[in-house]
Amino acid sequence: TIANSKVFIHYHILICYFIYLLNYFYIFFFIFFFFFQAEDGIRDAQESRGLGDVYKRQYQRRVRGRSSGSMATTLDSIDAFDKATQFPALVHFFADWYEPCKDMDNLLNALASSAGSLGMYRADSERLAALSKEFKIESVPTFVVFKGGEEVDRLEGVDAGKLAEFVRKHTAMAGDAETDLNHRLKTLINQAPVMLFMKGNPAEPRCGFSRTIVGILEEHKVQFDSFDILGDEDVRQGLKKFSDWPTYPQLYANGQLVGGLDIIKEMTEEDGFKEALAEYE
Repeated sequence: TIANSKVFIHYHILICYFIYLLNYFYIFFFIFFFFFQAEDGIRDAQESRGLGDVYKRQYQRRVRGRSSGSMATTLDSIDAFDKATQFPALVHFFADWYEPCKDMDNLLNALASSAGSLGMYRADSERLAALSKEFKIESVPTFVVFKGGEEVDRLEGVDAGKLAEFVRKHTAMAGDAETDLNHRLKTLINQAPVMLFMKGNPAEPRCGFSRTIVGILEEHKVQFDSFDILGDEDVRQGLKKFSDWPTYPQLYANGQLVGGLDIIKEMTEEDGFKEALAEYE
């Protein structure tokens, strides 16, 4: 009986020691987990505030959902579709069950690397049935070119030669349109030494962020001109890409992007805000 009791005690001690070690393992695991979660949170905050070129570009790609590399991007929601088609974009409406759609996908992927500023996308015509109905997609594959959310042109059917020509045509048109828009944007951001792109105008701002930045500029007696991006969708969407900055308002000094509201607030915490703007070249 005594021997059995000793064995029982030994097992009990081993079990307690195992539980003790397991607790330490869980502690280290949660410290490790929350450390990386916190780090990710910091990065997200930096991206949303536009701090750091790398994080800013990552955020821009995420928000706009632009296609990149040599693959057509799949649009999995109406929101993603709306954002993508604000810019020149070719959308392949397909069906998984129809084998020729896969052949057309392969051709699109091959053409995507030379598509320039024409975004290349694919949308499941059945999963996004509301879009198919809105744009009267009656057969697959159907290829539709959009700009500013509006249909520009379309091609229906399985014809590799026609699709290649269709892509070349709209790649050239998108390139010409982008060149013209970029020239206009350069003119606008150099319209005054300090230029604010905002929602509304200084007398009647149409969002809280625009109202706040106008107040800051007026408080520091900064003379500036402004442009209402709500009145021109081409400028509103194009300037995001042109300056690689996803949100408004945007402040420019001597043709150079200074930043958005958070950056301006940080600059005003230091002396010489007006002088700092003048240093931009």
